[in-house]
Amino acid sequence: MLHMQSINDLIRNEVLYHIDPDTCTTEDRMRVELEVIEALGKIVEARLKAQRKLMLDEGFATYVEHMRETAPGKAWWLENEAERWLDVRRVSLVKSFKLL
Repeated sequence: MLHMQSINDLIRNEVLYHIDPDTCTTEDRMRVELEVIEALGKIVEARLKAQRKLMLDEGFATYVEHMRETAPGKAWWLENEAERWLDVRRVSLVKSFKLL
């Protein structure tokens, strides 16, 4: 479905569009590559939000709420003082995206 080689080719082509490979240094190439990857990340994040919104609007997905219990050293508390776990835990409500 997703081929890493395709992503690497896209990044390489974008980098070559912004630099002259004959005159730039390795540092310059790496800096431009980082900028391209960061820009792609923002584009992918925006596209993901748009796709999720479309799926929600069309009724193909929903947000499901569930409780999350956390605490510093949760594993230690559950193993050593499980009865006190209820005193130190923090409960929060979390929404997660779910396809129908």
